[in-house]
Amino acid sequence: MSKLRKTRAPGRPALITFAVMEQVAALVAEGMPERAACALVTPPVCHESFRSAKRRNPRFALVIHQAQAEFLARALTVIHTDGPGSGGYRWLLERRHPEDFGPKAVRRTVGD
Repeated sequence: MSKLRKTRAPGRPALITFAVMEQVAALVAEGMPERAACALVTPPVCHESFRSAKRRNPRFALVIHQAQAEFLARALTVIHTDGPGSGGYRWLLERRHPEDFGPKAVRRTVGD
């Protein structure tokens, strides 16, 4: 019988590490779409690979969702205070999240 030896996982090391995911998340928190953020990180990563990594690792998905929520919170703060750029944020939210901010969005009232 042969001796048991340590084996390593098959394939090459993952390019999308937590550090890369944090770089993408920082850009997403500024309002950049995921696809563009993937192209700007160092080293650039394929968006399809990025999406696969998010599906495989719930921690990665959580980081990106938090970054999207940060952007949304900042945009809503500017809109509510009617600060500079509020019109741009309104336009952007209307197109990125039509189910929540579009003209046909269901308006919820307190008590619903």
